[in-house]
Amino acid sequence: MEKENYVRFVGKVTARSRNALLRAIDSAVRERIDRLHLVMSASGGSVTLAASLCNYLQGVPIEIHTYNFGLVSTAGLVLFCAGTKRFCTTHARFVVGCPEVTFHPNTRLGEAGLEEALRSLRLDQERMAEVMAEATGTEISKVRADVKAEVVLDPRKALEYGLVHEIRPVLFPKGVVPYAVSETGDSVPPPGGGEPAWGEGA
Repeated sequence: MEKENYVRFVGKVTARSRNALLRAIDSAVRERIDRLHLVMSASGGSVTLAASLCNYLQGVPIEIHTYNFGLVSTAGLVLFCAGTKRFCTTHARFVVGCPEVTFHPNTRLGEAGLEEALRSLRLDQERMAEVMAEATGTEISKVRADVKAEVVLDPRKALEYGLVHEIRPVLFPKGVVPYAVSETGDSVPPPGGGEPAWGEGA
C-alpha cells in the first residue's frame, strides 16, 4: 500500500512559512511517504523563497500533487507548479500576475535603490515565467506577457492553459485531517499526533 501525506498551506510565502513547510516535507521523507498532497490557497510573498521550495519539492523522492482550493497567485503560483499533478476546485482562481516590491514604512530610496528594486522585480517576473512555462508547456514569451498583464484564470481556463490537470471538488479523503502550515510559520498537526497526517492509497 502506498503511503500518502496531506499538508494544507494558507497565506503568503514567507521565511517562516517556508521553514514550516520544509519541516513537513522532511518529515514525509523520513517516514518514506510515497505521495505528498499540498492543498493550498496562497497569494503573494517571496518569489525567491517559493522558487527554492519548488526546487526542493521537485527534488525529493516523493510524488508531489498540488491543489488550489481558493486563490493562488504570484509566489503561490510558483509553489503550485511544483506538482507533477495539479488540481483545483470548481471555484478556485489563479492570478498570473506581477510580483510586488514591499517597502518598509519611512524607507527612503535614491536612484540606485530604486533601480535595484526594479531589477529584483524583473528577476522575479522572469523566474515566475520560467517556472510556469516549464510546468505548463506554454511558450515563455506568452507567460511573460501574461505575468505583466495580470491574467486571471478560472478553472476551465487554467485547464486549457495547462496549469491544472483536473478540476476536482474533493480535496482529500474522508477521515483525513491535513497537517496545517500558515504564513506565520505555525505548523498545526492533526488531532492526536505531532506528525503530519499519513494515509494509505491503493
